[in-house]
Amino acid sequence: APPAPPPEPALMTLVDLPGYGPAAVGTKVRQRWARAAKQYLSSSDQLACAFLLIDAALGVTADDEGFLDVLERAQVPFHGVLTKADLLSPLELAQSYELVRRRVATRAGYAGGDLPIVSSRNAAGVASLWERMRLGALHKRSELEREEEDRDDDSGTISSGAPRGRLARGRRRLRSGTRTTV
Repeated sequence: APPAPPPEPALMTLVDLPGYGPAAVGTKVRQRWARAAKQYLSSSDQLACAFLLIDAALGVTADDEGFLDVLERAQVPFHGVLTKADLLSPLELAQSYELVRRRVATRAGYAGGDLPIVSSRNAAGVASLWERMRLGALHKRSELEREEEDRDDDSGTISSGAPRGRLARGRRRLRSGTRTTV
């Protein structure tokens, strides 16, 4: 039998940053997590955007606001996601949605669009959220490819038509499966 084809490269990497929320850990551990998260957010060159999970029953908390401040300082665009939708009545969920939307829409890094609503208990909205993230990663990949092509046009190519230097390495990286981190 012929050898199996190599697996397709991952489209994106999902990074869960600890540091706030209901985790039952000590203050020193929480502070260490916060420092690591800030370092990652400010230094990752593959980070395309962040998704802030907001408890629909609580709305935007002080911890959420602090994290949004970190995202703004790091200039990381973000999307909001309302979680625990199953804990609220339809009216309460609609009210929470509007209050959260108003709060996040005023932030400089808000990437726009609506707020996906999900529930881990009954999986409502989860498949749709994954599809949005997949489409976002594909869009980011095509943006990176266009940027590389624009740089090639600006810098020219050698007579064989092969891209030169850093651009050639970048193009090989794109062909080999650049991942977008969200």
